[in-house]
Order: sequence, then structure tokens, then C-alpha cells
Amino acid sequence: MPDAPGPPARRRSLDAVAGALRRLGSMRMGIVLLAFLAMTSALATLHPMERAIRDIYTSWWYLGAAGLLAANLLACSAARLLALIRRPGRPPAAGGCGSFATHVGLLVLLAGAAVGGATGFRASGGGTAGDSFAVTRAGLTIAIESVDLEYLADQRLRPIARTRIAVSRDGQVIGHDVVSINFPARVGGFSINHQTFLWAVHLVVEDPATGERSTPMRLVEGESLPLDGEGLALHFEAFLPDFFLAPGGEPVSLSYYPARPVLAGRLTRRGRTIGRGLLGMDRPETIVTRDGERRLELVGFENAVVLQVARDVGRPYVFGGAVLMLAGLYLSLGVAKGGKRDNGAPA
Repeated sequence: MPDAPGPPARRRSLDAVAGALRRLGSMRMGIVLLAFLAMTSALATLHPMERAIRDIYTSWWYLGAAGLLAANLLACSAARLLALIRRPGRPPAAGGCGSFATHVGLLVLLAGAAVGGATGFRASGGGTAGDSFAVTRAGLTIAIESVDLEYLADQRLRPIARTRIAVSRDGQVIGHDVVSINFPARVGGFSINHQTFLWAVHLVVEDPATGERSTPMRLVEGESLPLDGEGLALHFEAFLPDFFLAPGGEPVSLSYYPARPVLAGRLTRRGRTIGRGLLGMDRPETIVTRDGERRLELVGFENAVVLQVARDVGRPYVFGGAVLMLAGLYLSLGVAKGGKRDNGAPA
């Protein structure tokens, strides 16, 4: 029976593994990959988000570079761990442990981001007070109880929207909360974020020939209201809460406070724009349709909101990796440097 490999054989095996890890965990390779990903990510911000996600962040070359960087960090961390193991009887220095912790922390951070991107999801929905929307993938129903705007001292600045919500699952309410910008609600493992606020208007359509008036119809910014059976529609382009006609003839809003609310819209025929106009509160406008004249009247408005429901299971790993990186940097740059005199000798 051959003798079991002794310390020299074990040392040679460790040397071979360490050599392979050094080549894969080359610092130069890591810096090049990190610079490439950073530059590509910076360029991606110049494109619309959906296009950046489709063409860059989920492309094979971007994911391949991120995977290679993860392998580089893993190899670099393993090489440092082997270096610590190969020094029996010598306690590891703080700097060595710090470098190892920094690399592992960055690796955990990347892994958390990858897990979150692969398993997480985002869905949007919204409405006005009294509306609700379902998030099928999450099995949740979000009911909007109220949407309130807090106007700032300078009313030209966008007000703060606060939305009171009730979250239900299988018909049972599991939580109430208030959502505002930078203050999401966290219910049932999901994050509910404020995305934007809008205005919804209430319109009445009257037939002047018969005097028949419709019940108030709600229209949210971006929606269209059909006016006849031949494809004529009013498209709600913008709500101008404090209307002013600029010298060049362009309709603008002087502030966000609804002192003089006006609806800015355009008439379309089968999707093609045929005219533009403004509709003020209690100032009806008559439009000629192929079904006869129709009188439009803006009778009210209310606040609307768009919320985003998200789940990111990688978030705790990203946070843990960031903490580990900071601890490693502290050990490498703080404790290790503080343990030496100015001339480099141990204190």
C-alpha cells in the first residue's frame, strides 16, 4: 500500500491550485472587467429603461462579463484563503483578512443582484381614491383609499403625494400603509413604491339637440374618450392646474396648485391628430362629430397615482455583501495601517 501523501505532496497540490486561481483571479482581469461593466452601465443610462434592459443588461455579452467577473472574484478570494491556510501556526494579519472579506463581500453583492434580477419582478398599477388593482403574480390586490397632495411653499415645485392603501391576499386584508416618494410600504414581503401622480378629470358630454347629458366620465392623463362611432376621440394630453397662455401661444401651468385648471387635449380620428384644444372648468366647448354636435364640459378633477409593486429576494444578500465589503475595507485600510508606525514598523 503506497504511503499517504505527506506535507510536501500536500504543499505541491496547494501550489498547483493556487497557481490556477492566480491566473483566473488576475487583478488586471478583474479591473478590466469592472471598468467594462461600469462604462457599459453608464452608457445604458442614456437609453430608455426598457431598451437598456432589453439590449444591454440582459444581453449575453453583458451577463457573460458579469459572470466572468464573479468567477474572477471567486478565484481571487479562494487564492487569498489558500494563502492563509498555507501559513500554519501564524495568525492571519488584519490586512489579509480584510482583503479576503472585501472580495467575498463584492462576490456576495453580485450574487445577490443576480438572484434578485432572476427571481424578482415589478408590476405597476394605479388609479384614484376608491380604485383597486390586482397584481396576479404576487397574488395581491392593492386598494387605493386616498391620494393627498402636500403643496410646498414654492408651488412651482412638484407636490408630495401620499397614498393610503390597503393590501389584500385571498380576500383578506393583510396590511394598511401610506406610500410616498422615497417612503415605500413593505407588506407581505413585497415593496410598494410611489411611481408618479397624475390627475383625473370628470367630463360630461351633452347632445345640444336633445339636451341629453351623460353622467360624469372619468379620464386619466394619457387616456382617450370616444365621441362618435367613426373613430373620433378626445385624447387627454395634459392637465394644467394653473393655466397660463405664454407669449408664444403655448399653454403652460404656472404652478402645481389648481388655481385655474384646464385640460389640454387633441382630437384624433382613428389615431390621427386632426386638432388641438383647451377645456376649462365650467366652460363647455362644442365639437362637430359625424353623429351631430357634442358639447364637452369639464366638471371636476381629482388626484390619481401610479404605484409599483416589486419583490427582490436578493436585497438582503446585496446589503450583507455591502456590509462585508465595508468591514473588509476597514480591516485593510484602518486596522492594518493603524497597527504600524510612520516608518512602517509594527507599533
